[in-house]
Amino acid sequence: MRVYAIAGTIASGKSTVRKLLASKGARTFDCDERIHRYYSDIRSPVYAKVAVLFPKAVQDGRIDRAKLGAVVFKDRKKLALLESVVHPQVLADLAVWMRSVRRSKKTGVAEVPLLFEKNLADQFDGVIYVDVDTDVLLARIVSTYPMSRAQALTRLRLFAPKAFKIQRSNFIVANNAGLDELQKEVDRVWRKIKPR
Repeated sequence: MRVYAIAGTIASGKSTVRKLLASKGARTFDCDERIHRYYSDIRSPVYAKVAVLFPKAVQDGRIDRAKLGAVVFKDRKKLALLESVVHPQVLADLAVWMRSVRRSKKTGVAEVPLLFEKNLADQFDGVIYVDVDTDVLLARIVSTYPMSRAQALTRLRLFAPKAFKIQRSNFIVANNAGLDELQKEVDRVWRKIKPR
C-alpha cells in the first residue's frame, strides 16, 4: 500500500495528526519517538556514540534531550555531528517499516520532522504538511518548551522555509484552531489516502 510522510515545524501538531490518522486505521511510524528510544536504551549503538560525543547530555543513565538540544541548537556543526549519528539508524528503521507497509493492505503514515531538510520527500507517495500561522506557532512553542520567542525564532530558522515545504506537499492540514477543526482537516485528507 501507499506510504505518506507528515511534515511540519516544531509544535505544529504533526504528532496529533499522526495519532488521528492512526485512529482511522493507518499504520504509523514516528521518527522522533524512535530517536527517544535510542536515547534511553544504553544498549543502543546510537546511545553509546551520543554519550561519547556529548557527555554533558547524559543524566541518570539516559540522554537528556533538553541538555542535548541546548548544545546542538546553538552550533550547526554540533547539530550536524549529532545528525550524522542518529539519522542513519532512524532512516534504516524507517525503511524496514516502509517495506512492511508496502506489502500490506494498509495506508502508512510516517512523522518525519526533517523530511525536506534531508531530501526524503521522494521516498514517499505523498506529503502531508501541517501548517500553522507564525504567531500561533510561536505562542505554542513558548508555552510548550522552555524557550523565549527569540529562541523559538532562532530554532525555526534552522529549517527549510515554510513556503518551500508547502509548495512541495500534496496535502496541507491547517492547524490554527482547536482539535475539532483539525479533525475535519484530517478527515478530508484521510478520504483521499485511505485504502481503496
